[in-house]
Amino acid sequence: RRLLGVLRGPADLAGLAESRASTSPSPSISELDEVLTQVRRAGIAVDLRVEGSPGKLAPGVGLTAYRIVQEALTNTVRHSGAGEAAVTVRYEPGYVTVSVTDSGHGPAAAADGQTAALAAADPAAGRNGSRAPAGPGGFGLAGIAERVASCGGSLTVGPGQAGGFAVTARLPAP
Repeated sequence: RRLLGVLRGPADLAGLAESRASTSPSPSISELDEVLTQVRRAGIAVDLRVEGSPGKLAPGVGLTAYRIVQEALTNTVRHSGAGEAAVTVRYEPGYVTVSVTDSGHGPAAAADGQTAALAAADPAAGRNGSRAPAGPGGFGLAGIAERVASCGGSLTVGPGQAGGFAVTARLPAP
């Protein structure tokens, strides 16, 4: 990526942000501050709690954990009506678990009694049984499910214990 950034001239770049994105390394779970700041600017109080000792994660696992938190918080901002959210990163021997909960109105119920969010999280089905994005700019819960599956992890999505919505992913961290 850095080499491409050097090879491209200013005329080839649409803007500084795109230039920076094309030459920056992929983010990792240890770099959540910018995401949390953006959520706070949107008017949602968000807390981050880190449990355990952060170990060195494989780059794919660190990026996956980051993207899960990013997408779950984006969903909170766009869909939940929440005033508060919490992010927990828990390091355990052999695993890292990321959890995002909010105080919003929670998911709608589907006709079969399953929450619409749980149905949407099926990576094979995508949104509404298709491969269409779940919203502008992303694949929502289906994208999260695909990322988790690609790492060999497990995913739980649905109503939170105290209301709202919860997304929890447990990823192998060898």
